[in-house]
Amino acid sequence: KRESRNLSFLLSYTYSHNLDNGAAPFDAGQNNDLPQNPYNLRAEWASSDADVRENMVFSGLYRLPIGHGQQFFSSWNRPEELLLGGWQINTILVARTGTPINVVDEPNPQSPSNLRPNIEGNPNLPRSQRTLKQYFDTSAFVENTDSSGNIIAGDAGRNLVKGPGYINLDFSLFKEFELSDRFKLQTRLETFNTLNDPHFTNPGGNMTDTTHYGVITSTDNNPRVIQIAGKLIF
Repeated sequence: KRESRNLSFLLSYTYSHNLDNGAAPFDAGQNNDLPQNPYNLRAEWASSDADVRENMVFSGLYRLPIGHGQQFFSSWNRPEELLLGGWQINTILVARTGTPINVVDEPNPQSPSNLRPNIEGNPNLPRSQRTLKQYFDTSAFVENTDSSGNIIAGDAGRNLVKGPGYINLDFSLFKEFELSDRFKLQTRLETFNTLNDPHFTNPGGNMTDTTHYGVITSTDNNPRVIQIAGKLIF
């Protein structure tokens, strides 16, 4: 939407649901992707590892209405224009929901399958109860064993838990200097991850890994990055 000669913005929102019966290849190792039973892939049909249910992107720019050719102070002399004219503000905001976590009960990393436990209740905690030490209700998953105590496939579906979402703000400030009728110098101050927010990875989903099960241990983004750049326009 172009609101005026100085203001424009773009807002996009996507709702989607990505379904499959596993990653390709199944042993990709990203999300406990091996099926419980490779001869029964119907039981693996669920939200895919890449299922981002909601995604929103907002971008906008605003050129301050002051200086030559603008609504205010268009008659500024060259010194005032060099100092105060030609300012522009830009921003990009991205917000999306998290990707699924596949909870398994598999003590053997060399196993050709990833057995899932039984499910008792909703494992997804309210936002106010989620912590880095317990992002989802681990007690909702219960180990399923046979009469000999061996772990067997449970009734929990694949990818039942939603991981943390993602919110990021980038911001920039431009300033143009009119060097002549043909040449302009544009200087830029740009910040990425402006708010310096951590973007957390998914918690561990293997019940037998007591150190990482339900626990978030890392981030997948850089801290705030600031850069300064110049651009000659002619």
